[in-house]
Amino acid sequence: MITGSRRTVASRKGISEVMGALLLIVVVIVSVAALASFIAVAQANAENRSVYLSSVKNENLQILLAQFGANKATPWVWANVTLTVRNTNTGDSQLSQIRVGSYWIPKWYLADSNGSIAKPAQLFGSSRPPLLVPAKGTENVFLNFTGGPGFYRNASMAITLLAATGNFFTTDYSPPAAVGIVGLAPVSYQYFSRDVVSLDATHSLGSNGSQIMSYDWVVGIPFNNATNPDGCTEGAFSHSSYYQNVKVTGQLERFFQEASIKPSLIGNYCLAGPIKVDLSVIDSNGLIGNSSSTVVPVDPNLAPTATLTAGAGGASCGSPITISVDVQDVFGRGVPNALVLAAHTGDIDVMPSYTMGANGMDTINGLSCTIPSTVTFTVDALPPATVSIP
Repeated sequence: MITGSRRTVASRKGISEVMGALLLIVVVIVSVAALASFIAVAQANAENRSVYLSSVKNENLQILLAQFGANKATPWVWANVTLTVRNTNTGDSQLSQIRVGSYWIPKWYLADSNGSIAKPAQLFGSSRPPLLVPAKGTENVFLNFTGGPGFYRNASMAITLLAATGNFFTTDYSPPAAVGIVGLAPVSYQYFSRDVVSLDATHSLGSNGSQIMSYDWVVGIPFNNATNPDGCTEGAFSHSSYYQNVKVTGQLERFFQEASIKPSLIGNYCLAGPIKVDLSVIDSNGLIGNSSSTVVPVDPNLAPTATLTAGAGGASCGSPITISVDVQDVFGRGVPNALVLAAHTGDIDVMPSYTMGANGMDTINGLSCTIPSTVTFTVDALPPATVSIP
């Protein structure tokens, strides 16, 4: 009995050891499986995070084109802008918000290829889902500035795109640099000589890759009458009612006072100066750049030595035409023996040049033409005179 009992206890003890070993193996296997699963999940999360960080890092939204629209009532202020946004990344991006300067645009619209609000209108902005910009694709968006703080065409503007990932992409738009070089250029007229104001805007520069599209000069000439108590001095430019502004358009020009003033009123202006000049340029984005004012001091040689006028008598081509040509100095006296050159369009029998008489005038009689014509008379650097014949 005792021997059998001992065998039973030993047998049970062996079974317990085997079971313990098996349980230990199971625990190890479960632990290894759990560890492998944890490692796999961690690796997957790390890969996803790496892909996400790479996507965020490589995300790049660019403003390919900005089409600004001026306010019709106040043209020096922007009314709106249409942006062409390009996604240069290989993954899709989402445009969440747009900021102009420090002002977040509360709402903006998807636009069509013409820059108009797409139909039907798709609204984006604050508290709204972002706009999907596909990989390597573009989208047009329309921003209305009405109700905003006001954005001026002659001021710099920064436009910032905020992606749904939190990335900011800013493009700066600066006005063009208006550089106006103003000087005096001497010209000769037979035995007279005079100075003219030269206007040179060739050193003006666009910004952000834009091109300058227009050059607009404003030339101020003081009144030489009771309207201007400061007389022909620079003090006249402190009062807008003391002088008259004359507009000149062009990149490289010369300014002749007599071309902008009626002959009967020419004595009411300070023709010898001073003269104030301002330049304004507009680039291909519509931004405006203004130069500082330049004042040309009094110069006796600025006063024009002569004026050239011409007029036609006669009904029309098909009947004899009479053309009168008159060259006078600034005081209304005829310039004797002035040589006037003539050029024409159409079929009219004018000579290439005419010599004025002792009183500075000449009458060309008996001209004929068969189709509508124009004749342009010139005297050196003086403004030309053109006669149109129907």
